Amino acid sequence: MRSPRPGRAPARGRAGPGPSGPGPSEGRARAPGARRHATRRPGGILRRPLAADADSGGGIAWGSPGSAGPGVPAFAARDRAAPRPSKGVDWPEKSAETRRRVRYTAAMAAEDERKRFAEAAKTQIGPVDEPRALDLHEDADLPADGSGRYERQGDLGAGGMGEVALCLDHVVGRQVAMKVAHADLLERRDVRARFLLEAKLQAQLEHPAIVPVYDLGRADGGAPYFTMRRVRGLTLEQVLDARLDGDAEVLERFGERRLLTLFAQLCLALDFVHERGVVHRDLKPANVMFGEYGEVYLLDWGLAKVLGAEDFEGDGDLPRPSPHRGLRDSAPQTHFEQILGTPGYVAPELVGSERVAPSPRADLYALGALLFEIVTGERLHRGDSLMALIHSTRAGVEPRLQEVADELPPELASLVRAATCLDPAERMSSARMLHEGIERYLDGHRDSERRRLQADALVAEVRASDAEGDAARREALAKLGRALALDPTHRGALEGLVARLTEPPDELPAEVRRELRDQEARQTRQAGRIGAAVFLGLNLFVPLAILTGLRTWLPVILFAGLTTVTGLTSALVSRLPEPTTRSATLVFALALATASSTSVLFGPFLIAPLMVVVVTLLFTLNHPPHYRLPFVAMGLGAALLPLGLELAEVVPASMAFEGEGLRLLPRTSDMARLPTLALLTLVSLATIAIAGGAIGPIRSELDRSHARIRLQAWQLRQLVPASSTDGVEREVGGPERTDAPNA
Repeated sequence: MRSPRPGRAPARGRAGPGPSGPGPSEGRARAPGARRHATRRPGGILRRPLAADADSGGGIAWGSPGSAGPGVPAFAARDRAAPRPSKGVDWPEKSAETRRRVRYTAAMAAEDERKRFAEAAKTQIGPVDEPRALDLHEDADLPADGSGRYERQGDLGAGGMGEVALCLDHVVGRQVAMKVAHADLLERRDVRARFLLEAKLQAQLEHPAIVPVYDLGRADGGAPYFTMRRVRGLTLEQVLDARLDGDAEVLERFGERRLLTLFAQLCLALDFVHERGVVHRDLKPANVMFGEYGEVYLLDWGLAKVLGAEDFEGDGDLPRPSPHRGLRDSAPQTHFEQILGTPGYVAPELVGSERVAPSPRADLYALGALLFEIVTGERLHRGDSLMALIHSTRAGVEPRLQEVADELPPELASLVRAATCLDPAERMSSARMLHEGIERYLDGHRDSERRRLQADALVAEVRASDAEGDAARREALAKLGRALALDPTHRGALEGLVARLTEPPDELPAEVRRELRDQEARQTRQAGRIGAAVFLGLNLFVPLAILTGLRTWLPVILFAGLTTVTGLTSALVSRLPEPTTRSATLVFALALATASSTSVLFGPFLIAPLMVVVVTLLFTLNHPPHYRLPFVAMGLGAALLPLGLELAEVVPASMAFEGEGLRLLPRTSDMARLPTLALLTLVSLATIAIAGGAIGPIRSELDRSHARIRLQAWQLRQLVPASSTDGVEREVGGPERTDAPNA
């Protein structure tokens, strides 16, 4: 839920209830010409001097704390509580003289009351747009504590203007924190004035994030003091240091989301302060404290500035404080003469050579620096010296935002950028705007957390499931997909997806088997068309074979018949609705027979083995791997069959071993010199051309497949963590499968 909006200051032209009864907030109309001018009553309640009464002849009627509204006589407010006159009294018929006397009496009473409140209101905090006279009492005007009311029990810390002690209030019976001005600085009027201003501002800014002041007075030695609530907790500085050191307890208690929630509360507290015309001027981690029960405190108002009031001129820098632990103020890094604030958090316009009046947007700059430090754990401006910090501040924040772009979410980077513009006019206009930006981010963060938990549950279901089969794998992939849709960076979902994409199942899913059958059919049709053209084209060699001097027509008839039948069968297979490797096996057998038939003319070792190799290679490459062994066996048989027939003397021998070597014997042809050389040359060239032309497309398709696989592997590596993709490049295709469907 969003943090409740804190109560705003009463709107200009209205007033809250005062000591005398309800104020003029009942909605009465403003008198013509009334001024929108307000001061504060004691206790921080707005009061407003009223305009001249148009009916009073120029007399001034001042509204008291119980007045009815602008231009209404003071007695009207008292009339509300007084008994109403009976119906027999006719007020409009009263004489003009009576009405004039009543108005005059009321005006005088209101004027006296106004004067009494005017003095008390001088140090009160009023609207932003109004100058105010700060009558800071000298310490002589403060009541002295000679009663022994406070008993010192220990030290809490020390700062440039004073020290903070733990005291027991004997009157109330509680421990309080007492801040006492340093005795050696009492001669400096600016120190006394700033000390009293700190106490009065802190007392009048009534907000849960501002430590309330209980008492203001003079100690026995004459030093001014004020007492306030004793607060306990950790400063933001301590929290950030502990997180940087890896403190497990602090990391668990103050996660990023928790810190941003507390920071949003701080923004609202500062918005409350700004609307009351005050600038803190020293926002930094050491001045923000987190209580044990969710409290947020904004500490150290020693440099606070009331808009419209003059600043105090000092006589020199304040000494550095003692190195006490606990509650501290900002003196170690605060300089009254040169820079009012802490370098690294002070706005650029306040560190320039020209004096610029501070504004609430200077505090917004410090809030942006705090937000940057909360999220990244690093300071917005880094430097080992004052000048280095000032130079970094004047250079702007964009270089630092670029350095931590991976650590700083874009939404928060935009908020930091908007709060820390070099030009104050370009910064966001209020701390409430920064609060609302943080709330929008946290709303989205809470939604992201819910999504992450849902993704965790889906991944856990996938890991716990040991079911096998297509349905289980499909369900697992669907759950992982939903998990990544909920949280695209979920490590477990990405790792599970990579594992299932790179490790094929023991049995291919039915859909994959169907796709493989479709691919097999396409390849078979393509091979059938090519085979038909090749084998029918082999008939072009028949005339050359005849010219070699045939002794019988049997070799020509056998070869021509086999090539024609093989070509026609291949064409027929390519036209089948669902051609498969089984149907192509018939074509393969006929092609091997055609290749073996050439041995009738030239023997078993010249042309026949070459053609058998080409045919076996082409069919092996174009069909699934589990057909490889049968195809190779058939090719070996086709190559050995002619030799076996010769050795068995089924056909005449085609060669003879003589003393000088091997001699081919003309069995079916005279082997005329030129036709035989031409035939052998053309057959060799054709074999090379057929092999290259058929294998080339296969290689191209293989290259495209590898490119797609490598591209998919690369895309996976961009999506998943590095540790999850170690084996993607090696295993993305999975082991070669040998169980493709046999249609």
